[in-house]
Amino acid sequence: MSTRSRFTDEDEQRERQSLTEEERKRIAADLCGIGTGMAGLTVSSAMETSDDSSAIRSNFWTPASQEQQLQQRPPPTAEFERSMNLLNADLGAIPEQEKEGYLLAMLHCPDRVFGGWREELILEMQEEGTFDAKKMAKKFVDYWQWRYEAFGEDLAFKPMTLAGAMAEDLGGMASFCMYRISPCKDTAGRAVMVVAPRRWIKSLYPPHLQKRAFWYLLECLVQDPDTRKNGAVIIADGRGIHPGMFDHKYVRWAAGMLYRFPVQWKAVHCVNLNPFVRHIALPCFKFFSKKDTRNRILIHSGKTCTQTLAQYRLPLSCLPAELNLGGTVEMNCVKWIQDRYAIEGFGAPNASRAPTNSFDSTTVGEYDAEPTRKRCRTEISRLPLPPAPSFPARDFSTGDMRVGAAKHCGMSQSSASSAHFAFTKEEEVLLSNTTGRKTDERMSRAVVLCLRDPKIDRTEALKIAGFKYDKSKKVQEKKLLDSEGVSLRQRKNQLRRRLKQIAEKQKEDGNTRNTIESRNH
Repeated sequence: MSTRSRFTDEDEQRERQSLTEEERKRIAADLCGIGTGMAGLTVSSAMETSDDSSAIRSNFWTPASQEQQLQQRPPPTAEFERSMNLLNADLGAIPEQEKEGYLLAMLHCPDRVFGGWREELILEMQEEGTFDAKKMAKKFVDYWQWRYEAFGEDLAFKPMTLAGAMAEDLGGMASFCMYRISPCKDTAGRAVMVVAPRRWIKSLYPPHLQKRAFWYLLECLVQDPDTRKNGAVIIADGRGIHPGMFDHKYVRWAAGMLYRFPVQWKAVHCVNLNPFVRHIALPCFKFFSKKDTRNRILIHSGKTCTQTLAQYRLPLSCLPAELNLGGTVEMNCVKWIQDRYAIEGFGAPNASRAPTNSFDSTTVGEYDAEPTRKRCRTEISRLPLPPAPSFPARDFSTGDMRVGAAKHCGMSQSSASSAHFAFTKEEEVLLSNTTGRKTDERMSRAVVLCLRDPKIDRTEALKIAGFKYDKSKKVQEKKLLDSEGVSLRQRKNQLRRRLKQIAEKQKEDGNTRNTIESRNH
């Protein structure tokens, strides 16, 4: 890794010397949890209480279905409608090429573009007098663009729930996701996210799935009004990290993801650091992070580790037991998933199908690959997967915005509501006869495009079908990757195999017909 991708000790010293007195006070207040609302506690009482009795149980799992939340919404005020009109105007002023994800969202799920926590955020900013339509428009565009790139067109516009966009990733997320939300907040009422990279086995859980899991957990955080108000802290566990598992590109993406959601990261506490993490991985993360995050990173080590953590609102009652620091919080991934089902409106899972926590271990990185695969398949089959409900939601989009989105995507206004690629019956038969399992809908579109126009460029067919590759980058096809980490060469080879299978099938069917006809004669 280049030294240019590291934030050196000299850089850190210069940055700290440049901090103003006001910035220093704000950093100190954030680290100590002063002025965050305290989730019902006064600042003085929270400062005085740092023992185990001060732990605040997380309210992420309070059962409240989406249908109930919609029924409890107050009617929109005139001020809210005015703000939405300003926001729509600023969104319309952004060039179309810069808001592809947002336009597709307006096409596929217009009721969710401004719904949920995004609507609540606008209302909260109005109450605080901090609403800025132009900045909010840019944030909305960035949010949907990153979501589109992380999930792809097939999943990005589904409900961001365990039964929606995350339905196929549950087993891997429970076993290999290095991000988890603690069931216990710190004594300042801030959410706690635990990061343990040693849980990640790339061969079983590729980077694009890790990105989706991180995105979903950030969605869970921002849905909590107390977290939007009080902020959150990160506990990063450095055990088990070595050069072979370090992913420079992923670190850059993850550092940027911290700013895509309205969550204030008050502190990043690093524990159990080895020399590689301290001198290579952490400086790389600082390099890609913003100034506010860099100055809130604390390293805890030695015999005073638990004492310093307690000073920053993380006593033993708030620390995960798996850190081996004397903490008492159990990180049960399966229970977390079950409780999320209740929050997302599916009710409590069937007790007879409730999965065990046999795979939730701090030594997951030591498991053999094949037993781990079997365990994932078993746990996925045990987890309840109810269909995603369709609750009514407010739609603040205008007809002009939907027509513009359809026009940008090359569709007519009449077909904008469905936004599906239409296959003929003959094409459906060809596709079904050449594969015995469910395939990527985008690859099926590319196959049909090549059948309709044999002279079409394979790369162009893949792009039209929905695969995203930036051809402006002058790199080889085997190194040009999409958001899922698959190279352009692999996609083209897969397309070539599908076309070859269809040609062989057509030839075989033709020979069979000729044989039957000759016998009849």
